Amino acid sequence: MLLATDGTGRAVWHVAVERSNLEVLLKVWEWAKGTITREEINYKLLLATDDKRKTVWHVAVDRSNLEALLKVWEWAKMMLIRKEINYKLLLATDDNRRTVWHVAVEGAI
Repeated sequence: MLLATDGTGRAVWHVAVERSNLEVLLKVWEWAKGTITREEINYKLLLATDDKRKTVWHVAVDRSNLEALLKVWEWAKMMLIRKEINYKLLLATDDNRRTVWHVAVEGAI
């Protein structure tokens, strides 16, 4: 249930960030730490993508959700190795081949 996705491939993780619900994001994180493996946290939450290949970071940037962005960054630094952070988080591309950096710049214009 914790890792279930909807019809667009989004877990509750994506939806909490999309709706700027930091309380739900924090609760999911606490449940995840006590319930699922480190690998599942990494690949089913931190690095998970929806059907548009957007990570939760893409969603946070797109929604200007700085609190969620910073929280996910904090958790990523705890859980992921440098290579995963660099290539699967910071440089992950969505279905339009945009990284979070592209999304951030587009939102600032």
